[in-house]
Amino acid sequence: MRATNQISRKNNKINLTVYKKILGNIRDAFIVAQDGRTKYVNLKMLELLGYGSEEELLGKEFKTFIHPDDYPRVLSNHQRRLQGEQFESVYEFNALRKNGELVPVEIRVAVLEWEGRPATLNFLIDITERKHAEKSLRESEEKYRNLYHYAALGIFHSTFEGRFIDINPALAKMLGYDSPEEAVSLITSISEQIYADPPLRDAINAKALEAGGFISVTNCYRRRDGTLWYGMLHLRIVNDQQGRPSHCEGFVEDITERKRAEEELRQNRNMLDHVLNTIPQSVFWKDRNSRYLGCNLPFARAAGLENPDKIVGKTDFDLPWPEEEAEAYRNDDRVVMDNNLPKHHIIEPLQQADGSRLCVDTSKMPLIDGQGSVYGVLGIYDDITERKQAEQTLRLHSEIMTHIAEGIILIRVKDGIIVYVNQKLEEMFGYDVGELIGKHISIIKAHGGKSSDIISQEIISRLQEQRMWNGEDICRKKDSTPFWCSANISSFNHAEHGKVWVAVYSNITEMKAMMSELENSYRQLRVLNQRWVEIEELERKRLSAELHDEIGQNLTALGINFGIIKMSLPTATDSVVYNRIDDSLNLLKRSSVHIKSIMSNLRPPLLDDYGLVPALHWYAQESAKRTGIKISCIAEKLPCRPVTEIETALFRIAQEAINNSVKHAKAKHISLNLSYAENRLYLVIVDDGAGFEMQVISGQGSRGWGLMIINERCVGIKGICCIESKPGRGTKISIEVPL
Repeated sequence: MRATNQISRKNNKINLTVYKKILGNIRDAFIVAQDGRTKYVNLKMLELLGYGSEEELLGKEFKTFIHPDDYPRVLSNHQRRLQGEQFESVYEFNALRKNGELVPVEIRVAVLEWEGRPATLNFLIDITERKHAEKSLRESEEKYRNLYHYAALGIFHSTFEGRFIDINPALAKMLGYDSPEEAVSLITSISEQIYADPPLRDAINAKALEAGGFISVTNCYRRRDGTLWYGMLHLRIVNDQQGRPSHCEGFVEDITERKRAEEELRQNRNMLDHVLNTIPQSVFWKDRNSRYLGCNLPFARAAGLENPDKIVGKTDFDLPWPEEEAEAYRNDDRVVMDNNLPKHHIIEPLQQADGSRLCVDTSKMPLIDGQGSVYGVLGIYDDITERKQAEQTLRLHSEIMTHIAEGIILIRVKDGIIVYVNQKLEEMFGYDVGELIGKHISIIKAHGGKSSDIISQEIISRLQEQRMWNGEDICRKKDSTPFWCSANISSFNHAEHGKVWVAVYSNITEMKAMMSELENSYRQLRVLNQRWVEIEELERKRLSAELHDEIGQNLTALGINFGIIKMSLPTATDSVVYNRIDDSLNLLKRSSVHIKSIMSNLRPPLLDDYGLVPALHWYAQESAKRTGIKISCIAEKLPCRPVTEIETALFRIAQEAINNSVKHAKAKHISLNLSYAENRLYLVIVDDGAGFEMQVISGQGSRGWGLMIINERCVGIKGICCIESKPGRGTKISIEVPL
């Protein structure tokens, strides 16, 4: 009952019995209050407040069933109403039930006269369910607002013509705007400003109408800065009351990362296919019935197929394997799948499509689905034909290593530990079989009084500095006996031990003794050779002196005698006698000249009288006259005259070099150059002759001997001799002698 239907105070003559009769027939819960106390309640009110009888409330203060927080407001409203203020006095408060529970109620207040005085007629409606509904609605609205504002999906409402009405922050961010308001105000046309392909909008709308107003489609969108992104659009067209499209609503899911992931997945699949088709191993996979689900290109080629797709659905019996081998392959498949365990290193024969046979090492493992069930088998095999052949070769090499005459040892680089020795090395060093394995390399080295740490470091440092090394070293046997070894050492990467040094040892103790004897013999020979050179020079000098003193003087005397005889002959003497005497005189002159030449070659007087420089100039000139070859000589004036041995040796070297060039090189020009610097003499003889290969000069007869004589004469005066020559490029002999 509303306030407009209140009982007028003018009808205050109605007695109380009539009031009660009227109020008793009202079904709403109400209560009559006067002076803040209860005057009358109906049964509905008793039920609402949880009381059993009217007497429990009559005379009670009105605030008995009002929550203390709400009572001042309720009392004020009642007083205002009793004072005649006309307002819509409908409001809510929390009522208190007898058991203390709160009941949300809505109150409607009217004024009547009760027992001759004004009273309020208060109708209370239990709004608990409505409050629950309102709460649920508020929560639902809050959830929707949160979903709308915080959802990762872009949500929108737009006009059917293509202008946004409202969008959430997620969509604004997707489109590159700072806020939804900014996007709505600036985007005037979805078709022109958002879709990367503007004509797509009409197609979307048409398709949506055909689909009954709803569509899901992948589209490419353009951000505010022009960059593109992919989204999945879910769109619903809302019709008006006349069934015409009025506006659109929907959401957009950013699938750029998904598209990128799909592209990466596609690329990864392509890469996987590429890897599978380029690795040397053959790969295949089958179902539970051993039917091929796929394979890589190497396996397809072995099976004689054009490409891997051709193998799908086939079995091993459909491929060019012998039937018994195909049956063995299938049995292996069943064992792997039934036991759900991988099986490795299955050494099998394999006949290829071209008829050739391989030896393959196969590994098989079960294929398991998401529920843990085996649905097939995966196989990988390696062609180990070459490895098998290599193993046979390795066994052969092992036999060779066992019986080879040299001792072989492997040393691990990182710590110098011996990891392998052959039988010959163990015998060479006096150790039992396997006794050296695990020992440090220093165990076989002669320490020479040094500690094992020092000798170990020296060995390792020397090996680390030189990747390859060969030479001689003193080693020691197990009984500490030292002996000489020649060693050739190099490094390589071992499959088991990593980087190792491999050393090949030969016992050269006897050879060293022989070499020592040979060296002693060579030194004695060199002393004898030097003595022979000295004797030779003395003999040359003696012969030259004798030729000068004896034969030269005799020839001179003969010439004088023949002159006297010619002058003493009678005038009438026959002319034949005169001619004979003249011939004899000419012969004596030529013999004298020849004798002088022999004397000069044996021992040039210039060398003894004036020294090396004049002697070289004289010999170059004489040789040029005698041979017709251009011979130039440049010799500096020396600060002091060298000792006789050096002068003689350098002169003989120049003499031998010029003779070699004339006789063997067919040179057109020969140059001699003698210089002095820092207390050292330098003699260089160069010709432009035929030249020769240094490696084969020892087999060229007198020429080889001539070069050897040059070298020996140089060594005899503690000099250094360097001979350079190439076929067609002449020869250069350089001598360096300390003074």
